[in-house]
Amino acid sequence: MIIDPVDYFNSYYNLKQVLGGPLEGWQLPFIRRIYPFRKDARILLKAPRGARKSTTVNMLILDHVLQHSERFALIFTISLELSKEHLRTIRKLLTGANLYHEVVDSSEPETQREINFKNRSRITVMPQSETVVGRHPDIIFTDELARMKSDFFYSAIMPMSRGKDAVRIVASTPKGGSNAFYELWHGGIGWFKFDVPISSCPFITRSAIKDAKETMPEVKFCQEVLGQFVDSEFQVFKTQALENIITSEKAEKTDQSSFYGGLDLGRKHDYSALVILDQNKNVILAKRIKGSWEAQIEQFIQISEFYNLVSLCVDVSGVGDAVFELLRSRYQSSTTLIPFLFTAKSKEIIISHLIVDIEQERISVPSFEEQLIDELKHFEYISDTGESTGAASGYHDDLVIALALANKYVSSSAQSISYEPHFFETKDFKKDVYLA
Repeated sequence: MIIDPVDYFNSYYNLKQVLGGPLEGWQLPFIRRIYPFRKDARILLKAPRGARKSTTVNMLILDHVLQHSERFALIFTISLELSKEHLRTIRKLLTGANLYHEVVDSSEPETQREINFKNRSRITVMPQSETVVGRHPDIIFTDELARMKSDFFYSAIMPMSRGKDAVRIVASTPKGGSNAFYELWHGGIGWFKFDVPISSCPFITRSAIKDAKETMPEVKFCQEVLGQFVDSEFQVFKTQALENIITSEKAEKTDQSSFYGGLDLGRKHDYSALVILDQNKNVILAKRIKGSWEAQIEQFIQISEFYNLVSLCVDVSGVGDAVFELLRSRYQSSTTLIPFLFTAKSKEIIISHLIVDIEQERISVPSFEEQLIDELKHFEYISDTGESTGAASGYHDDLVIALALANKYVSSSAQSISYEPHFFETKDFKKDVYLA
């Protein structure tokens, strides 16, 4: 006799007592569609916050490892506290079904990271900050991927399942369009995608939805309550605009090409960033450079001479003024060196120019320039006024700044570069600095 998995879970795990009621809404078709897991299943679950997606997946994983011996399930979360919450939910399910002492291996010490079972299966939880090299799980569950660092997912989590029939489950509430969850949902091949509408979440009350709509910013309401993909209200360069300027082809360097550079000088223990555009605003080079100032200047000069730059616009804020003078004293090429002093106003101007050029598709970025693309995706408004901009927490913005500097002075000829002098003073001397 074929047993309905929904009926099985409701009765076997005593969900009325554990969850306050039986499975309902979206949980019914979801469970019936994916469980029992088939080998190498790849499942994407998109749902509003509070839709019980994590609890539902935890329940399925728990049952799978209990039904099969020597299975290893690994759950990834965005923080240590959320990792602990997953294990608390799993222990609650075991206790509610009166299974804890029957199935848990009490000879193994109880931890906040792992549960070991008598059938030699185990469930381990890990925050994204942990080292995960060398693990080969049978089930990988990544929770809230939209809030996880994309490079961690692609470089650490995804490779684990290669060469093995691992079940991969990703569940998340959307968060803008600059993350691995958005990319998987819109471009992932071979993934079963299950989209949970708010209307299929009967445990989220109408009054709660009404209160959220009246008190939350529209972007957050659409993302977290309705579970929709929308650009973050803080995101400077919108997702669709960035997708439109990314190209699979690299612009060719020819004798007729003209090139323009932007240089964001690093601070102590940080990288400098150099971006070069051609006269059509194709990104030719986006490079981070580190080392002593002498070594960096040698690289700046070599690259400038190789591309025969029309202009190189250099950030002279902070330590940059002294480095600029050293660079200018060593320069022997025909490149026009343009010092640029960053103020709140001057930064707003060149970033605004860059926003318009990206939205109008006047700039193109080759897809292999992944660091630059990643910075553009995570460049945010960091003040309530919308004037101050910078990198999102955990990211850099030096290549974006270098791109904005190069973009400001791209033109069809060196003669068309125009700028007006503004004076500023340092402790030792006064000199001209050219602002936008």
